Amino acid sequence: MMLRIVTAAAVLSIHLVGCTEPEHLKEGTIRQSVVSDCPFSQPTVPIDPSREMLIRSRAVVDDPCRTTWNTDCPAETRGKWTFGRLMTVMSGATDETSVVARQFVGRWLNFWLHDQTIPEDNVPVRARGNIRAALLDRWLADSHCPIGTDPAICPLDLKAAPFRLLAIVNRIDMAGGLDTATGGPSPGELRFAGFLAPIHPCNGPPCFTA
Repeated sequence: MMLRIVTAAAVLSIHLVGCTEPEHLKEGTIRQSVVSDCPFSQPTVPIDPSREMLIRSRAVVDDPCRTTWNTDCPAETRGKWTFGRLMTVMSGATDETSVVARQFVGRWLNFWLHDQTIPEDNVPVRARGNIRAALLDRWLADSHCPIGTDPAICPLDLKAAPFRLLAIVNRIDMAGGLDTATGGPSPGELRFAGFLAPIHPCNGPPCFTA
């Protein structure tokens, strides 16, 4: 049996629900019910959740090379776990300075500026009205773009992204599906959770996570 505690406000879009049915979680700390019919609830070897499932150790998430662009670090580790690097990989580009990668992020952010509808469920999602003050204005300035510019037009500097790594999540419960990279069964997913550094108008806590 496994008892899980999920902090919904800390990790956006990462739900450690394992084998439970999806739930509509409220922000805050939520204690979920005991899981009894989960194949992962009876591990055959000892598991340290804080080291193997939800890794939040400062020694990891504040790694001086993998979470920064410190030029004193070797190229093979420099910035590997940063938001900019991960988004570059998702864009299909190989370099953070690539226009393809920067426009990919700009288009993603641009969705937040306008009302959207989730197609499958026809659910309306309102534009995030505070995103300019909370994120874009600062990032545009650091990218030498005029304040108020459309982020899809003026490419943002991915190395100046105001996100820092919060946790690395081992989603072993996602195992079993098709691995599009190998064509075989998926071993699960490794997810990186990052959050926006607290800046105006957020007074203290992170504004949101990504």
